[in-house]
Amino acid sequence: MVPNIDQEALSIIRKIIRSYRVTIVIMWITIIAFAMFDAGMITRFVGMFVMLGLWILTVIPTKSQQSLKRHQGDYWHLPLRVNMQLHLYTAIGMLSLIIIPSDGVSDWIGWVGYFFIASGIGLVILSRYAKQPGQISCKFCSYELVGLTIPCMCPECGRFIDNISKTTDRPRVKSPWFVWGGVALSLLGGFVFFTALLKPAFIYAPVPRSILLTMAATDRDAFARLDLTKLTSAEEQQLADRMVSQIGGDNWYLQSPQQHQWITDRAFNGGLTQTQLDAILIPATELWIDAPTQARIGEQIELRLGIENTSLPSFAFTPYYYFEGFVIDDDSTPLGGSPFSRFGLYLTDEYRNDPNAKGSPLELWTPNQPREIVIRARVVWALFAGPKKAQNDIIWDDDHQWNFESPPFWSREIDLVHTITITP
Repeated sequence: MVPNIDQEALSIIRKIIRSYRVTIVIMWITIIAFAMFDAGMITRFVGMFVMLGLWILTVIPTKSQQSLKRHQGDYWHLPLRVNMQLHLYTAIGMLSLIIIPSDGVSDWIGWVGYFFIASGIGLVILSRYAKQPGQISCKFCSYELVGLTIPCMCPECGRFIDNISKTTDRPRVKSPWFVWGGVALSLLGGFVFFTALLKPAFIYAPVPRSILLTMAATDRDAFARLDLTKLTSAEEQQLADRMVSQIGGDNWYLQSPQQHQWITDRAFNGGLTQTQLDAILIPATELWIDAPTQARIGEQIELRLGIENTSLPSFAFTPYYYFEGFVIDDDSTPLGGSPFSRFGLYLTDEYRNDPNAKGSPLELWTPNQPREIVIRARVVWALFAGPKKAQNDIIWDDDHQWNFESPPFWSREIDLVHTITITP
């Protein structure tokens, strides 16, 4: 008897399996290539689009879609080898997609353990419901009816089989190997999962120190493992360089509070170079004069400072700014200047309209004649070490120069210009 298999559906499933193979290879090439350039989350999205695109191309024909729709959720009737290949490549593809957004190798290995558990359970289910081409058998218990004449009683379950509709040529696969294999895979997955969850240091124990130094910038558990040992000056500098390159980029969120505290302590203890401090702090100090570009005579104009909300390693790393005031054209008296420090976070849209967020300069000015107005502002950013790092006043002199009684360990001066056209 020829097994009753929808050959069209089987052909489509095999095409999907082949597309999964190609997709997984392309995804891993992409992951490796982008990882070499620290491309971050872009790798994940490229992999997702590649997998989605190839899968769509596989099932574009209308007849194929109809065939798959008829057999959706009925993979148990596929040949066992095809069934297992389909689920295996699906699991590999999903693991490939989650490797980039994971919080390090131990997190990804935890996902591997999770898929081991799921695959083990799947094998047990497969042993109960999967069907394979074979001899004519009882439809209810899969007992082989070879040599018996229908109608007859099933020797296994005792049901009366009065016609061929109560038989099947695709009996369920009842193999103890699937059950024991599934149990063993689930136990292995549980061990891997809980090891990655509770004892991630075990995973990094055999990793060479040079590789740990490379991983520790964005891998939380690799950093924790490395932090248990004493680093040389060269190793600290290497780790600091890699961590600084990640702050503010696509991978900064992978860094743990311990990693941020390490880089913060290093900065306040003079362990970072001026170039490294610039790389961390300059993106968080890009200001502009927030005011309209056009206005009418007699119309009240609000002059503010604006800034993007940029993430920094820690709250202590946030620099304070000193504002000399808004200078309108050649007026020698700045508006809103102060020798006191102000908190830069209050300049962002999140806090601008918060009545409790004090310290954000707001000046009102009304033009009285049509002309082009040039607004200038000078801002100094500074970061001090010690418990009073926010209590150092600035000294502005008559030549618009500045200095501090206690010099900061990092500072930056910014001159801003904004033009407003006044019309009648």
